[in-house]
Amino acid sequence: MAEPSLWRAVIQQALDDATRQIPPRDRNPKGTAREIADARTWFGSRDFEAVCLMAEMNVEVVRAYARRLISLDVTDNVVS
Repeated sequence: MAEPSLWRAVIQQALDDATRQIPPRDRNPKGTAREIADARTWFGSRDFEAVCLMAEMNVEVVRAYARRLISLDVTDNVVS
């Protein structure tokens, strides 16, 4: 089995992607918004659950934490 720290980094990257902001001068804002949406959707997937198991982390605790972070992002992901 791979190192749990590697899989924790995967989860952290997904959290970063799910909560990132779209810069006002983004050349592909729709593509960036799609990447953010995909990262947010991943937290409800079986792949996410498998990664949590490999990271030796509780699926429901991580999922709740991700949802809380995502819900704090109420600015529609655009940096002014």
